[in-house]
Formats: sequence, structure tokens, C-alpha cells
Amino acid sequence: MYLLADLAARDRADLIAMVGRCSPDSRHSRFLTWSAGAATNHIDTLFQDARSRTVVVRVRGTGIVAVGSLFLYGDGLAEIALLVEDAFQGRGIGRLLVEALRTHADNEGVTSLELTALANNTR
Repeated sequence: MYLLADLAARDRADLIAMVGRCSPDSRHSRFLTWSAGAATNHIDTLFQDARSRTVVVRVRGTGIVAVGSLFLYGDGLAEIALLVEDAFQGRGIGRLLVEALRTHADNEGVTSLELTALANNTR
């Protein structure tokens, strides 16, 4: 089934590979740019940003298939961002990520969560 875990240093290469398997539309929906390098740059910041919490989802034999991040802004405000590999969309993985990130948010004292999606993102 699915294994959820907090992001670890060893996950970088597998996370970059997962993003590479996503369609350009999925990457654009997540990173709001068509730039190929933007995803890698963003992934690198996840390992350095002490104000974020990131959870990955693994499937045995496949590796990481999804990632969700909680960005803490202070004053009880945080934002959630998700990316689920195309082949695994529509299976409830996004919901699992939101639940895991909500637990992190509760632990951090977050009182207001924000999630922004593009109007054409119907997944």
C-alpha cells in the first residue's frame, strides 16, 4: 500500500525522479511555472527550510510517488502544497498527505491553513 514518512536527506534523488515522471501540466500546477529547473530548485529548498514540514509517499517497488509540504508563515498561518505523480492521482493519496500535514500543522500551533489550486486543476 502507501507508506508516508517525513522527508529525509536520502530522499532527494528519488523525489527529483518522481517529479521527472510527472507530466508538464502536473508540474505546472504544483510549481506555477513551466521552467524545468524550478522543481529541482524548490526541492532543494525543502531540505534547507526550517519553517517547512514535508511528507513523502512511497509505493513498494516504485519509490516516492507523491510529496506534500506545509509552509509555516507564523502567526498561526501555513500553506499546504501537494504533488502526486500522474499515474497515482485519483487514489486518495492527496487526502492522505493533507491529513499528515494537518497533524504537523496542529503540532506547530497552526490555526489557519491555505491551499491554492489553479482553476483548471480538477484532480
